[in-house]
Amino acid sequence: MKNILTSLLLIMSVQFVNAQAKNFIDQPYIETSASIDSLVSPDNIHLIITLDEIDTKNKVSTEVLENKMNKALKSLGIDTKKDLLIIDFSSDFNKSFLKGQKVYKAKQYDLVVHTGLMASKVMKALEKENISHIRLGKLEYSKAEELENILRIKAIRTSRATAKTLAEAIGQEAGKAIHIIDNTSNNNRQVRMYASDSWGGAESYNKQEQPLDLSIKKITFSSSVRVKYILE
Repeated sequence: MKNILTSLLLIMSVQFVNAQAKNFIDQPYIETSASIDSLVSPDNIHLIITLDEIDTKNKVSTEVLENKMNKALKSLGIDTKKDLLIIDFSSDFNKSFLKGQKVYKAKQYDLVVHTGLMASKVMKALEKENISHIRLGKLEYSKAEELENILRIKAIRTSRATAKTLAEAIGQEAGKAIHIIDNTSNNNRQVRMYASDSWGGAESYNKQEQPLDLSIKKITFSSSVRVKYILE
């Protein structure tokens, strides 16, 4: 009996959904789409710093390298408690290896700076301390959510204006929206750093005498909407 009731309810649900879909399709409507893009400079630039004992000339310990790194960063006005994090504390052991009776350790840090010039100063300061394993991590924009909402609004208003123009051209009006598809994204995973024509990390970059204001690739934010409006 329960199985029969379940089957009847399922059939009724399917019929109700089909009826709704049919009612939606049967209505006269106009569909328009719009896309809005925006390029912004990242204000959170992640630098990945590797401290590796075996890569130093005199096999300097990671503890000594850490102290040198912290002093260099603080001299630039960087709050190391806030903007410097160990990526993986266990990496001390994961990346250690035996050479004779000596264990050589390595650590990785994620440092957040906010401008290309500061990134340049960091590389220059650390190079003086024989810390040259630095690479660019992810780029972020701190007001990403706010910007995405602004782009959504602009896109749907553009869609509405287009629908209004097309409807008026045939003597009708675009009514309320009955279906909206929103696609909003950004490309903050696709990042590059430019210094002159190329940048080969701190080792090649720090041959420059003065820190450069590095040109950081901008992040593209995009909002695309597809909207169906009732034709009146």
